[in-house]
Amino acid sequence: MGANDAWLIRSAKTGDGADLASLVPDPDRRAWRLRNADEARETLLVAELDSHVIGAVSIRWNGGCDAPNPWIYGGEVLPNQRRKGIGTSLWQEAHRLCRNRGARATSLDVDVTNAGARRLYERLGYVVVGPHEHRWVGRDSETAAVIAQGTADTWLMRCALPAEDD
Repeated sequence: MGANDAWLIRSAKTGDGADLASLVPDPDRRAWRLRNADEARETLLVAELDSHVIGAVSIRWNGGCDAPNPWIYGGEVLPNQRRKGIGTSLWQEAHRLCRNRGARATSLDVDVTNAGARRLYERLGYVVVGPHEHRWVGRDSETAAVIAQGTADTWLMRCALPAEDD
């Protein structure tokens, strides 16, 4: 997978749970994302520096909010590691994996108040499709029972994926 002089982008491993705590503080959400990755429903990518996870992003292959496109979500980089290209590297690897699985586009949503993330996504080729009421569900990591739910006002964004040689 992707690498540069400082960090490595790779698929998450079950043992990454403790390192992911800084990026995904809710233990049930963290366990859910790791389980979905272990069961191949999703791919969880991490950025690693000096054997520590410093960034992460997930790809939901089915059941996203803009079918049939893979849904990219949960992108986070530790605050002291931001503005170094780590988020861009995570997204580039996510896009490569999506292309390899035949996707022609990817989708995501971003909170309407998160101008910084929206700028990053626009630099990566995403365009706003329109407003989107994101429905979120919190689940117990052991039973999958719904323990919380709600909505958030977001922008739905989509990125066309050029062929690898474009």
